[in-house]
Amino acid sequence: MRAMEYLGLVEKYDNNSRLTSFGKTVKAEEDIYLKNILLIKSILKKRIFRDAFIEYLLYEEINKNKTVRKLMELYKINDTTAQRRFNTIKSWIEWIFSFTNIK
Repeated sequence: MRAMEYLGLVEKYDNNSRLTSFGKTVKAEEDIYLKNILLIKSILKKRIFRDAFIEYLLYEEINKNKTVRKLMELYKINDTTAQRRFNTIKSWIEWIFSFTNIK
């Protein structure tokens, strides 16, 4: 649910969650390709993902130490949390590349 919030698909409302207008757009999209494009665009709006995407595009890898430091600075989180979030970033970026066949 937190990932959906982060991507702007849902919002908290009266101790519950509900779809945002963007979430409704994604849900209503019947073409899975276009649905995934909407999700990718939402992911890449986030600076940390955009930076990781560009790095992966250029070097076919993401520098873990640099990304963890950037996460700690941007989000004021500890090293353990940053390491865990790095794994999420890496997985999402790899999914984007596998979906788009860019490489």
